[in-house]
Amino acid sequence: MTTSLAPSATALAVDLGERHIVAGIVDPAGDVIVADRIVTPRREAMRALGALVERVIAAAPVEQRPTVGAVTAPGPVDAAPGEFRPLGLRRWWHEPVRRVVTSASGLDIALESIGRGFALAAHDAAVADRAASAPEEPDESGADDQTPSAGAAVPGGVLGLYLGDQVDGGVVVAGELVNGVNRQAGRVGHLCVDPDGLQCVCGAVGCLESYASIRGVEDQTDRSITVTPPAFAERAGTMVGRACAGLLATFDQHQVVIGGPLVRILGEPFLAGLRSEFERRCRLPHLTQARVRIATLSVLAPAGAVAHRMLAQTVDAA
Repeated sequence: MTTSLAPSATALAVDLGERHIVAGIVDPAGDVIVADRIVTPRREAMRALGALVERVIAAAPVEQRPTVGAVTAPGPVDAAPGEFRPLGLRRWWHEPVRRVVTSASGLDIALESIGRGFALAAHDAAVADRAASAPEEPDESGADDQTPSAGAAVPGGVLGLYLGDQVDGGVVVAGELVNGVNRQAGRVGHLCVDPDGLQCVCGAVGCLESYASIRGVEDQTDRSITVTPPAFAERAGTMVGRACAGLLATFDQHQVVIGGPLVRILGEPFLAGLRSEFERRCRLPHLTQARVRIATLSVLAPAGAVAHRMLAQTVDAA
């Protein structure tokens, strides 16, 4: 069912990062109404998270108070206890994220990995772009709401790849996330891009995450990601280009949408490596139109997309 949410149907969006925690109120178009952020504390992180959520909700205009919420973080998600279990980031293990945010907000809260949330947000942004570029047709109902329908879909779907503290991703088909058996579909960080390569935190060798996550690059250079030597940035791009070409060949898609802070920080050397390797690998006939698109979404867009999808499903069920 295609559901058009009212512009006033706002959601609480929270991004739980290794370096920062960001919370805000987001409308169905993805615009942030109010937001705040803190440096992720080393101690009592859940207390700080609850206080941040309370501040953000209190700062929102009464008519724009959220009705649902979502939290994104490095995955995977352990849904039953409402926790995140990111590999190599054990500080988040056994932290009652959903319980804390629910208590602070009074809302139903969904948890999703940042990569899967990013794929959903990239899909919804593409739907909005298509709607904005389509020829205007008279609306016989007289309504003037231009908010994209929550159930609309991008033909063929979206492959999303998020490069942040981890490498994560998601697949959206017919407007919905593909889940897989364990709700892990699209998490491509442990796709092998170099069989004789670097040791990964998962225990395997040559995983994409070892080359193209913030943590992976910093482990290689032993310095902050912001001062990465160009050669390492280019190699990260090369590995991402290799992975993207393989994903498109496998899933018979035309594009991968990429985002996350690593893309912005590493800049042109990263993009040069990506372009070169991607073009070299896309040799199959069905990849003649293949491309990689860079999406510049807000840090709260993934959680906002997850929350608004939950709200649309609630409306459909009513």
